Amino acid sequence: MIKLFADLTIVAGSGAYGLLMSRRHVKRPQQLHALHQGLSALETEINYGATPLPQALKVAAQGIDPALGSIFEQTAAQIMVQIPAGPAWENSCSKAKHELCLTEEDWRNIISFGIGLGTADRSEEVKKLKLVCTRLLALEERAAERGGKLARLWSYMGFLVGAAIALVIW
Repeated sequence: MIKLFADLTIVAGSGAYGLLMSRRHVKRPQQLHALHQGLSALETEINYGATPLPQALKVAAQGIDPALGSIFEQTAAQIMVQIPAGPAWENSCSKAKHELCLTEEDWRNIISFGIGLGTADRSEEVKKLKLVCTRLLALEERAAERGGKLARLWSYMGFLVGAAIALVIW
């Protein structure tokens, strides 16, 4: 009886891990899309609204996933206390890294946007925003393409590996 309970625990534990990893692969394209929306809103505020950067960041944070919106909000808050925009963006990204399902490649593109943020004129900022939006769109498409396959793989493999371990120790 105890052995059966242990086997069921192993299968359930590895299956839960597989489902957790599967969920990360499903959420990544969604988070990239939300970040793209936030940066597009930031571009609109800077380009057409001529809104100062801290206020533009706060507007961009509205209407997107709160974990991603916190990057914009924290950056705005740090700029308001006289921290330069580039380091503020990098600090905010490093704080949000553990909450999001993004890869290192995603973070390199996101953080690279912040380099020199707030030091150029409006047209240069808009060019940088368009470039990072294009990169994020490409990453989102690749993530969506691979995400479904990897999500199914992780969900099946979690339970299969658990069953294999249970059979080996039986």
